[in-house]
Amino acid sequence: MTSIKEFEGLPDDSKLWVFSLAQEIPVGVTGALATELQEFIDGWRAHGSPVRGALAFPDRWFVLVAADPSFSEVSGCSIDSLFRSVETICRKFDLQVTDPAVIYFRENSRVTALGRDEFETACRSGRILETTPVFNNAVSTLAELRAGRWEQPFARSWHAARFQLSN
Repeated sequence: MTSIKEFEGLPDDSKLWVFSLAQEIPVGVTGALATELQEFIDGWRAHGSPVRGALAFPDRWFVLVAADPSFSEVSGCSIDSLFRSVETICRKFDLQVTDPAVIYFRENSRVTALGRDEFETACRSGRILETTPVFNNAVSTLAELRAGRWEQPFARSWHAARFQLSN
């Protein structure tokens, strides 16, 4: 079960967005990045109502944003503003939000990112094992995150249906 303290006050049905980055957030940038993103969240609106949200930076490779649907329902324009704001703020700190085709996994306890073709090669070469933790950045609720569906062994992830491991 994944526990991220920034999300502790939010219910399981909170919406979740995972923004993966092309590089690790430098230590000296984390505080300023958090301040700017929190300013967005503090002013975030859905249909004119404030959004109760929270953010986290697991492993400094990801920006996770959650929104409590019991407080206000986030949809359409408010989601668009989230995506635009996260990308704009990240660019300000020379951080790039990656394409969903990039696959993230742990290698020697460190987060590693590869394009799909490179990940497929890594699977065939034996670099990726059934036990290799991979990230499913398509999780969409805190319940999924808390149930361990964001980071899980390759053998239990969607990756196992798409990529074949070497024997």
